[in-house]
Amino acid sequence: MFNTIGSNDLFVRTVKSLFGFTLALFLVSSARADAVYTYTGNAFDSFNGSFACPTECRITGSFTLDQPLSANLTFVTLFPLSFSFTDGAITLTKSNSLPTLPSLLPLFMEFSTDATGAITSWDVRIQGKQSVGFRSLATSSDPFGPGEDITRSLRGDSALIMNDPGTWSVVTATTPEPNSMFLLVAGLVSLCIYGATQKTRVVKLL
Repeated sequence: MFNTIGSNDLFVRTVKSLFGFTLALFLVSSARADAVYTYTGNAFDSFNGSFACPTECRITGSFTLDQPLSANLTFVTLFPLSFSFTDGAITLTKSNSLPTLPSLLPLFMEFSTDATGAITSWDVRIQGKQSVGFRSLATSSDPFGPGEDITRSLRGDSALIMNDPGTWSVVTATTPEPNSMFLLVAGLVSLCIYGATQKTRVVKLL
């Protein structure tokens, strides 16, 4: 006597088994160590035009890289994954700032580091879009010249502090990333599903 088992039954069992295996691989997937650098500037001590504290008081902010800065860098240009800087009144991010262009550098970030990878010198300039009135923020610390933190408006208002640079700190954050084995198994699941749907009947002898 013969009993027939539909291909749908085989399909369900196959998918359940491979799904459990794939989920286990996903949970042990690799991780990327993002580095978040945070800047805390000192209070502005010079104001021009309508700017005053409050609301324009100091520059603070952060940027994120996919790995920590290397040691002993000398004014290397960076292209962060994300950034956010503020003077207390406006906040500039990737979404409301002008991008870096070959002939124009409204977004400009250069950094130097010591033997431990800590930031020692920097030059950060960010130009906002029209949505924020083309406001700009800049902070710099150069051992060969005067450094400054400054915020400006298009009409000439400004607030700044010179020769008194702020400080940087860094935190490493782990970001999960599916590894290559997970992607391989996902492909095998797809192939098994395709193969199971092509079978019409599996005959089992009782």
